[in-house]
Amino acid sequence: MNEETVLRRLGKRVKRGRLFKKLSQQQLGLVCGITTDYISKIENGKVNPTIRTLNKIVKDLKIRVADLFGDIS
Repeated sequence: MNEETVLRRLGKRVKRGRLFKKLSQQQLGLVCGITTDYISKIENGKVNPTIRTLNKIVKDLKIRVADLFGDIS
């Protein structure tokens, strides 16, 4: 599986978690200290977020990092 596919799947999981918590991209960004534009790029698989950024997101969504990567390949 190539990197682009992994990033798209990761982004879909971030988006699913955000929508489950009924948060807008703006709300999640404000809580995490990340711009709305960057949240959008993560969800669309356009960027490769750092572990630090992913840790902020999972913390605020109250999910585990493993939830983002489990069975991603």
